[in-house]
Amino acid sequence: MFGFRDDIARVKEQNVDFYNEISEEYDRIMEEGSNRQIRNKVAVRFRDSVEGGWVLDFGGGTGQDMDWLAAGRYKIIFCEPSSGMRQKAMRRKEEAGYCEDLLFLDDVQADFTDWTKVLPFPQKVDAVLSNFAVFNCIPDLPLLFTSLSCVTKHGAQLIALILDEEREATAYRRLRKLMQRAFLGQRADLLIRYKSWGQFVFFHTDRAIIKAASGTFDLLQAEKVTASPFQLIHMVRK
Repeated sequence: MFGFRDDIARVKEQNVDFYNEISEEYDRIMEEGSNRQIRNKVAVRFRDSVEGGWVLDFGGGTGQDMDWLAAGRYKIIFCEPSSGMRQKAMRRKEEAGYCEDLLFLDDVQADFTDWTKVLPFPQKVDAVLSNFAVFNCIPDLPLLFTSLSCVTKHGAQLIALILDEEREATAYRRLRKLMQRAFLGQRADLLIRYKSWGQFVFFHTDRAIIKAASGTFDLLQAEKVTASPFQLIHMVRK
């Protein structure tokens, strides 16, 4: 029988395998018009909130946010646990000729569950960007925020795009109601399948986020993104 820690590791491993599998098709999916508009909205909010400095691109995927981050002269620490996605991001950097202020974390460094024991990089970042529902791949929110607090300055901004439970829960549950009370009480609301791989998705309410981040981050704003399944959250490191 799995213990709680084993369950987190199991989710992490399965989700990494999922993104490795879809890495070659991910850019095509994300370049659809609606996704571009959403990404632009996130970029505007981030630039309005963060003047400069070091940014942790948490769950950076294939690096589609690197273009506007680099154009804004932010210094980037790129954290992506999927090696397939990360390799595409590294190729993007080489092809675009980005500045050297861009650090890629390797497989071990990108595992945020160990950051409370071993810091993945020496500096503290000024902001965290987590786009397109990265937080919804993570069942243990308290561990997530504790880990992020280890690598952020006091007053650091956190901008994240997450699935809006109020809008999406009904639609997703029409597809499939899966994994009720799975993982010793951790709720998996959806299992997305691609070929032989599956990705666990977890919905997080505003209340759950506030509770999980108590002592580390304050929630400043949660804004629903029009005509999308997402909401944009803005938090600040205490």
